Amino acid sequence: MARFRRLVTIVSLVLTIASGQELFTDTVPDDYYLRKDLSDCSERFHVPKFYDMQCLIFGGVQVNLTEFPHMAVLGWKEEEVGGNDTGGSVLWQCGGSLITVKYVLTAAHCAVDANNIPPRLVRLGDVNLASSIDDEYAQQYEILRIVRHPEHRFSKKYFDLALVELDGIVRLTPGVCPACLWINRNVLPAEYFQAAGFGATSFGGGPVPNLLKTTLRATNTTQCSESFKNTRGLSEGIAHDQMCASMLAADTCQGDSGGPLQVSLRSFLNQHPFVVALTSFGKGCGIGSSGVYQQVAAHIPWIESIVNETMDPVRCAEKYSEFRLRTSLIPECTVRGLPSSNVRLVWPEGARQSEIPCSGTIIDYNTVVTTASCAKNVNGMQPIEIEISEQRAKIIEIQVHPDFKQLPPQNDLALLRLDKYLNVTEDVVPSCIPLQQDSELCSDRKTHNSKACWDKFAEHTKRNLLNRVCNRRRYNSSTVRLIWPGEDSNKPNCVGMVIKPDTVITSIRCMNLHGEKPPVEIEFDELEVTKRVKIVKISKHPGYEQGSRNRDTGLLILAEHLVNLVPGCISSVRGKQLSSIMVPVYGQYAPGIAVGRLELPVQHICNGSMMDAFKERFGDEVTNSSQYTCWNTQRRLVPRGVPVEKGAGMLDQTHRFIHGVVTASTSFGTDDPLVSINLTTYADWITRFVLYRPPKVELVFRAGNDEFDLGSKCTLKNGTAGNCMPEYSCERAIKQYRNTNDITICGFEDTISYICCPISYQDFPTIPEIQRPPPISLLPSLPYENALVL
Repeated sequence: MARFRRLVTIVSLVLTIASGQELFTDTVPDDYYLRKDLSDCSERFHVPKFYDMQCLIFGGVQVNLTEFPHMAVLGWKEEEVGGNDTGGSVLWQCGGSLITVKYVLTAAHCAVDANNIPPRLVRLGDVNLASSIDDEYAQQYEILRIVRHPEHRFSKKYFDLALVELDGIVRLTPGVCPACLWINRNVLPAEYFQAAGFGATSFGGGPVPNLLKTTLRATNTTQCSESFKNTRGLSEGIAHDQMCASMLAADTCQGDSGGPLQVSLRSFLNQHPFVVALTSFGKGCGIGSSGVYQQVAAHIPWIESIVNETMDPVRCAEKYSEFRLRTSLIPECTVRGLPSSNVRLVWPEGARQSEIPCSGTIIDYNTVVTTASCAKNVNGMQPIEIEISEQRAKIIEIQVHPDFKQLPPQNDLALLRLDKYLNVTEDVVPSCIPLQQDSELCSDRKTHNSKACWDKFAEHTKRNLLNRVCNRRRYNSSTVRLIWPGEDSNKPNCVGMVIKPDTVITSIRCMNLHGEKPPVEIEFDELEVTKRVKIVKISKHPGYEQGSRNRDTGLLILAEHLVNLVPGCISSVRGKQLSSIMVPVYGQYAPGIAVGRLELPVQHICNGSMMDAFKERFGDEVTNSSQYTCWNTQRRLVPRGVPVEKGAGMLDQTHRFIHGVVTASTSFGTDDPLVSINLTTYADWITRFVLYRPPKVELVFRAGNDEFDLGSKCTLKNGTAGNCMPEYSCERAIKQYRNTNDITICGFEDTISYICCPISYQDFPTIPEIQRPPPISLLPSLPYENALVL
């Protein structure tokens, strides 16, 4: 799959180069000087499109002779424990886990049996102790020594760990390979765990020859402590480094002592067993009572001091990856034909860079958003270019958020301005910041021509409703009745249609037939119950003329949201945001390819231990603000084994929207939360940067004291006389310019550019219309138009 996507990208790039199409250009895009905010991003850059989900089956996970290649069993020679056997029989009575090629981790109470006799042998790679048929991977070693935890006492049930040193180095195979250890003492990697052993299958039963496994669930420590409060050797109750686990009709038994309680965690290419705890003691088997397990995380320093080897999870995963079960992090279902907005930051030659490269997301023709941490390396050098699809553009300005703080990380955002403009294609498209909805349509802040804006909105809405995706027979479920105070039966009934959860579209003409008083409520039927919702605001098309059927569009803003009444086709045509947010990670995510970028879905925000970790790291002020989102990363991944791509955006599944930028997170794993900055809360700062139009030519100021006035006389470079006018009053001239160097700029007022506009191109207030525009009603009528009302 990865190779296929790589091939498609290469072919697309070759075709682009062959056709002479460049991704970046000096030519100013159409309407570049006319934008007033970022609300038109989706409509400006993204063509309405239905995406297909492609689901592949990766063939499952490779199966070995054993699912537990680290599983060890400790044996006592029968001749030493009082038997008369001289044939070398062995009593296998305790379990353990191979954690290096030389050491097995087990319970300290397995160091000797009831007669104070120690075990002599360790057997590995055998899943049936009574048969030699499965001995392909079996290995057996004598025990050189057993090192109990220095604080363990046989009269107590605490610190129940021991290390068993073998008399040789194990031969690594798919059937014999060390497990990794869970090292985070503050949080468990999962709620459900696997336990394995050769122990009894029922209370009082004897050992069985086959290696058995069961799934257990971590239980409440307080309740568990209560159930064991009268247990000998447990005077202090359940300790902080112990845990309880059980499952109805399933529990580990006496013969499983020292065996692993584990989870399977994934890296990009493999599945790795992580031992979280060791079986210590319990009450019976298979009757639903909790067993008590000795956690290993709190004792990692002691373990490392004995085995003289690091227990770092990333190092462990890398060291034994050749012998692990194969897997893949590539999502089985992906959206096909996605455009790209991710860019790589390019640094000066010789600049020191981290192993995980910095990237960003293009959000406008010449603007990239990334983190402030990526705007400068450890030596103070800054990136000089960005690269996308192997084409580059220079960075001419870097603006770090003025309130950026590195520790703890706050406002970790930076904006990059490019020297060229993106040629938007089907494959490379800016991602949009989801802005807070403004109930006022076509306001002066949004557009220079409110009538044209309303015209476009009315036609766009009607065409969406007439789209074949819509089921016209279900229009009635979206149609509501307008209610006036003191209903007059002589007045016509007016209806509207819900087009957004809080918005109804209707007819101005029909409302005017009721006189000056506006409607106050809308009424609808839901589950055979009539309901009403108040109207809080009414907006009307500014170009509507009394009695006309042209521009007959009004909007009613409601006091409550009616999500269930919005036609499904409206949501899909407008590019409904999908529920999953994609997390950019970086590594070798498929065999035989170079390291690269992969997106993994995340859907749930932090809770429980994840939220506690978020608060501990960032403090209450940050965690209680709307500027950040904490994402739950319970994906059963190796801690720090799946690095997050620095500075990259968290996009929706269609790449249409960028919801945030990852901050202060180095990996997407199991124990640490993923934190992102919500770009919506920074919309004003980003908008000012995006809409600022830096002059590329020398300014020409008119009037006194180096200032200019509206209408001041000026001269173009070709000698033509003109006047200083807002750019929106000189649209016809701007459209003829092919390069910003052709424009003579008078100056700036807030976000509006004033240019020297030739007299013949100046757009003055329009003369009242002589001919009315073609009526939208040429399209089939819809209920909200109240066409039957005369």
